[in-house]
Amino acid sequence: MQQNAPLFAWPTTLFDLRDAALLARPDGWSVRLTQDFKGVPVDVSEVIINVTSDGRPLSGFNQYHYDIPDTLDPARIKIGPADVRQRVARLAAPYRYRAIGKPTLLVHRHEPVEKGPPKPSRRRGGPRARFLAAVRAALARGRRPPVGSHLLVWDVRLHTERPRDRWRVLIDAMTGRLIEVRDLVAYARGRGSVFDPNPIVSSGDTTLSSATSTAMLNGQRVRVTLERLDHAPADGRLRLDGAWVHMEDSFAPNVAEPTSPTGRFVFNATSQSFLDVMVYFHIDRFQNYLQTELGLLDVGSSSVKTDPQGESGAGGSSGTGDGLAFGNGGDGVPDASDAMIILHEYGHFLQDQTVEGSSHGNFPGGLSEGFCDFLAAVYYDDKHADPAKTRGLMFSWDANVTDDTWAGRRYDRNWKVTDPEWKDGGGYQGAEGWCSTMFELYRKLGGDSAKATRRAAARDLAIRLHVVANSAVAPSGVSISDIAHAIEIADFNLDGWRYPDGLHHKVIDAVFAARAVQGYPAKQVDLYVDDGRKGGYGSTAGDDGFGEKLWKEEHGDSPDVWVSAAAASGTPADHVARPPVGIPAFVFTRVQNRGTAASGPITVRAFSSAPGSPRRWPVDWTELPAPPGPMPNTIPPAPGAGVIVGPFPWTPAAAGKQAILVLVENAQDRALTQDLPTGGQVGWMDLVPFDNNLAVREVRATRG
Repeated sequence: MQQNAPLFAWPTTLFDLRDAALLARPDGWSVRLTQDFKGVPVDVSEVIINVTSDGRPLSGFNQYHYDIPDTLDPARIKIGPADVRQRVARLAAPYRYRAIGKPTLLVHRHEPVEKGPPKPSRRRGGPRARFLAAVRAALARGRRPPVGSHLLVWDVRLHTERPRDRWRVLIDAMTGRLIEVRDLVAYARGRGSVFDPNPIVSSGDTTLSSATSTAMLNGQRVRVTLERLDHAPADGRLRLDGAWVHMEDSFAPNVAEPTSPTGRFVFNATSQSFLDVMVYFHIDRFQNYLQTELGLLDVGSSSVKTDPQGESGAGGSSGTGDGLAFGNGGDGVPDASDAMIILHEYGHFLQDQTVEGSSHGNFPGGLSEGFCDFLAAVYYDDKHADPAKTRGLMFSWDANVTDDTWAGRRYDRNWKVTDPEWKDGGGYQGAEGWCSTMFELYRKLGGDSAKATRRAAARDLAIRLHVVANSAVAPSGVSISDIAHAIEIADFNLDGWRYPDGLHHKVIDAVFAARAVQGYPAKQVDLYVDDGRKGGYGSTAGDDGFGEKLWKEEHGDSPDVWVSAAAASGTPADHVARPPVGIPAFVFTRVQNRGTAASGPITVRAFSSAPGSPRRWPVDWTELPAPPGPMPNTIPPAPGAGVIVGPFPWTPAAAGKQAILVLVENAQDRALTQDLPTGGQVGWMDLVPFDNNLAVREVRATRG
């Protein structure tokens, strides 16, 4: 910042900037500074510099106030903090229970209040109404400051009970005039109750249906906050209309949109109004997720019109770039009571917003419906109360077995693209095949982990890859091969989002090859060091069935990396799990080849990590000396037994848990580490699970 101060017209010494916060980001840090003027904090003035994990500047945000007049002088203020508290107390007199915070002196730039005037009270003579009347009278006295002008103000927070209100009060420190009263209980926030995503998934009870009692269904609701609602209109009543979704009665039946003066939208699970809340909450939350977690600011970034009780009351729902409509289920449950259907139809909106006409044009090959099913399957995967019963069932509530109005769809299919069920099944069966394929990829990226953070990371990556890939395909006639390549390209173009480019392409290739996607043949050379999965990226058995676990939780126990006390060639049975500190030891590894052709020359490298190290590649790993003999000239193809490489000399320098990492480099099967950008850092668990050329063995060095 000092080096570039002239560019931004900051004082070169940065004397008026203060440290505010240092926030960790997935890919680095966000450094935040605030501005002072003559020792007084400047309101809403912040400079943010985002840097990568290795310290390179990535982006900046400049909200510095350049135009504060030098005539402002904190030493000349005429109204003190005690006087300010008395003025606020007089305004707050209608409230019996109140707390007035400590006044803070600020430099404030006067701007129109974006949130508009405080919303009216339901009780005309109540404390809130009388307080607002006093506020309006005080604001009407005297001239208002010019818009954009700076002034010294006292900032006071007023908290009240019965009713509970939160106010920000700004008073001119020179004149004592009331400048602004802002309601901190946001107008654009409400409370509601929803299924998340539906009562069968959240309970694990597949017998629930339209015949289930309201009381039992109500028990499956969860209380939620409704964010980003539009400001209340003239009548003071909030509606379920907001930044990303709004209600519009596009089709029969005509059902009135619910309203609330307080923002409370809590309804019985069988109420028509409950459907409005379901639609609003689930679309708003998902779009905000795209914006914030996935960094996709231009995907569907508009408010979609939605009719929660449409389609003339029949079963079936629709989604296009023009809007969404949900049927009332016919003889079953309403479509909008199943969030998996809501997100599915919103997926069609996202498709058409990205590439116009693609939600219809790419139906025949299964992509259109398959992408939308995939969104719902992956996004709500952490909600299954009993995964053995409901995971793999698409729309399990709308297609419940009791109402039996339709069979729903599945995403547990093991079909290949060449199988008749997929190849000849049409758009909906093709959707099952494609969704099952992408769900398998998600699981192999960490979606089957027992750790919530790992599952969330896999969810975010899988959804981001597909959403980005949608923008790279044509509006019609897209094949499974086309979208598969677009997903792989998306992984090579993460543009600084969380991971280095191309970090997951081996897992992506393996999933598509196993499904016989055109352009993804089995690898001729596929080198690996066994980590217990025999070179694969799924189950230990290698079958990758839906009922198997497709994620290896621990990666520090590779059976084909071992530490020996002797320099002679040994076997994994010779492994020393607790090598003594200061005593020379020797590392060996076995390299195998799952491919159909010999590998050609390879290079094997070994590294050690220190006890307590975070094991980031490459900064936390120390390379061991190479073995004394030459590296193997080739690794024969399967079913060969592989080649043992070593010994790599290693003397543990400290006691404690540490790790040995081996990696295999080859021209035909490059390790991910060969193509990582210079200077980039990757956590070891974001690297090793996704490349079978790498493996780790943990040991615990001991003294004496």
